[in-house]
Amino acid sequence: MEVDEMEQMNGSSNENGNSDAVPELDDAPPPPNVQPSPIRTGIKLKTNSISEDTPDDQTMITDTGYDGMQAVSEDAYVGDNTADESMGTLRLPEDSQETLDGSRIEEHNNETLESSDAGNNGIGGDVEVTPKKSASKRKLPVDGEYDPSSPTSENENEENPSKKAALSGSPKKDKEAKAKVLPELEKYWKAVKDDPADFTGWTYLLQYVDQENDVEAAREAYDAFLSHYPYCYGYWRKFADYEKKKGNKDQCEEVFARGLKAIPLSVDLWIHYLNYCRAAHADEEDFLRGEYEKALDACGMEFRSDRLWESYLKWEVEAGRLLNVTALYDRLLATPTQAYNTHFESFQAHVNENPPNKILSIDEFLKIRQEVLQQKKTFEQADAADDAAPPGDDLDAPPGEESEQVKIAKNDEETTAVRERIISIRKKLHSQTVDAVTARWNFEEGIKRPYFHVKPLERCQLKNWKEYLDYEIEQGEVKRIIVLFERCLIACALYEEFWIKFVKFLQGLKDGDWTDNIRDVLRRACTIHHPKKPSLHLFWSEFEESQGNYDKASDVLCHIEKLVPGMLQIVYRRINLERRQGNLDKASELYEHYISNSQNKTIVVNTAVKYARFCWKVQDDIDKAISILRQALETDKESSRLYLQLINMEMERSPMNEATIIEILDECISRDLEPEQKILFAQRKLEFLEDFGSDIGSIQRAQEEFQQVLKQCKDRKKKSDDKG
Repeated sequence: MEVDEMEQMNGSSNENGNSDAVPELDDAPPPPNVQPSPIRTGIKLKTNSISEDTPDDQTMITDTGYDGMQAVSEDAYVGDNTADESMGTLRLPEDSQETLDGSRIEEHNNETLESSDAGNNGIGGDVEVTPKKSASKRKLPVDGEYDPSSPTSENENEENPSKKAALSGSPKKDKEAKAKVLPELEKYWKAVKDDPADFTGWTYLLQYVDQENDVEAAREAYDAFLSHYPYCYGYWRKFADYEKKKGNKDQCEEVFARGLKAIPLSVDLWIHYLNYCRAAHADEEDFLRGEYEKALDACGMEFRSDRLWESYLKWEVEAGRLLNVTALYDRLLATPTQAYNTHFESFQAHVNENPPNKILSIDEFLKIRQEVLQQKKTFEQADAADDAAPPGDDLDAPPGEESEQVKIAKNDEETTAVRERIISIRKKLHSQTVDAVTARWNFEEGIKRPYFHVKPLERCQLKNWKEYLDYEIEQGEVKRIIVLFERCLIACALYEEFWIKFVKFLQGLKDGDWTDNIRDVLRRACTIHHPKKPSLHLFWSEFEESQGNYDKASDVLCHIEKLVPGMLQIVYRRINLERRQGNLDKASELYEHYISNSQNKTIVVNTAVKYARFCWKVQDDIDKAISILRQALETDKESSRLYLQLINMEMERSPMNEATIIEILDECISRDLEPEQKILFAQRKLEFLEDFGSDIGSIQRAQEEFQQVLKQCKDRKKKSDDKG
């Protein structure tokens, strides 16, 4: 598998603005809010997504495997639109964008565009940019065929006869039509079917179906690819955009739902989905708020989730729901995120720019106002005692007789005091958040690649993840620990130890039932990311058996055995699973199956020994046990282990047959065994006759035989050393 172009796998954008990834063409945010390190001043987070190896004059690499891409080398996938893209490019509004090579572009004549949610440095920071005059629509080919890379409207199906005909072909002729329309499709499919781990082959397949006008072929390709790489959030976005471009609203929303279920911690995917919802469900306030709440519940605790919070805040601000904005700030200020300082500054601006009674609930406003008035009254009384005015010079006028200037001054003074009190209360919460950010800052700085990648991680990053997880576990906040584990499993999905660490953490939780969570983690590990890892499957089987789900435990073992045949650990686990359930006949059947059908002598010998012990100790049938060993010796007559086990069982018989045991030992000594093995059997024979022999002559002959075998072995070893 090619691994150097892995930004493709993640839609060519860094999930949370890290330094190793390249932003997607359709979602290239301006530099987000970057906070100074709470530990060392002068440290700046690497939140923009340019590869560390990217030259200064090349600031954007487009995504691969998307609309309009041309074939490129296997070493790198570099788009042909890099000249017009830069790190400062603001995204255009979602509802006015068309798809072009993964980007969303709308043509304007001498107009300015508002930046999208992802590009705002605060809540209402609209920025004007001048559209590029060079943008122009691509033409349809001369022959009238549909060009998927042209910025056509979603209703083009009605205007383009060839496209409409391709989508509404006769069911009987679908296969023939597909062969004619997509003549190269089978070639691309063959590459990935032969090697499902060939990521480069998948990207070629996807870019091919993107360029062609066959919805079913595109869906089949995307579904297959995302079943192998569900953490590639950029391709979920592309799949949804593809359905949207075709005018398939239901399918588009279904793709979003599947993608968000597969990678719920993707801030980028959530924002893309919410922008879609704001355009498609603009008048459904309750629905939109519910979707924003789902997003915050899924990834609001992600350290780099600032853009999601800001999008939610901006939506509430634009609708003038100031009370909701304050409530949302209360939650955000208590959450350690990357832009913690900017959020507090934005909150202060929110308080200072709006009437206090409009941004607070009635109860909180009246309470704070009462505190302010009480404090003011105390100060006034103290001032009056220190500097009493002469009789008749009281400056206070009777109620209702104050001048307008006095009224305004009093109201302004009171409002200012109330605002200061509101900010002061939240500042305590912000201070606690600063402490939490400070404790995690070094760990977050150590995360250089927060997205999925098949290329191995550096040891320092693996160590950083382990130490970060251990730190969060010590803090004891379960939800935050789980979020961090899920973040870790995106970046470290190909490292099985992190999956097992997560499962063991969940198993150690005493409060609540975490069975479904554990099963879900093991399912993802075994069926998606590590389908051929026996250790994880054995772990999953153990868990299911501990839950009394014996059928599922057996299914897991059978599945991994098909993928990794000939592994003794799996053989033993399958047999003993049946034994522990009391299915002794099934266990015997499995023993015999492996002994009879295995082509591997090691498996035959070891399974035969286990089966003989099973018959001897579990079924109390020593004759059958000895018979099993003798049959196994016919397959492998040089196996010392089988002979030793056979001797041991013959000695356990009652009454013991001395002649039979001596016969087995003599047979072993006569075999062409290793010198050490011959000495072992000669010694065993001598010891047996000393302990149980009935004839002194046989003991003397055994002593002579032992000395002779010992001498032969020494001579053989000496010759071998001389040759060496």
